[in-house]
Amino acid sequence: MIRYYQQTAADFYGVRFTGSPSTYSSDYRLSNLTATSLGLKLLYQPNDDWSFDISYERYNMEGQDSITHPDAYPSANIVTIGFHRWF
Repeated sequence: MIRYYQQTAADFYGVRFTGSPSTYSSDYRLSNLTATSLGLKLLYQPNDDWSFDISYERYNMEGQDSITHPDAYPSANIVTIGFHRWF
């Protein structure tokens, strides 16, 4: 799995505000950013009733502006283990 995402900042995004803006937010998820995900999933189905899977994903988010501190953007390693039973 490969995923790339890019967005520009919302008009009302900022980390410091002056005056009395009617709409504002300092939520980093509204900033100018890019995000990437790379992942792999393995699936094993021993019969028609059962399947087992394990997946790994690396997620990185990076700010593309000069006003949001880089530590605001998370990165994560995600491991998922699952099973399914049909009846």
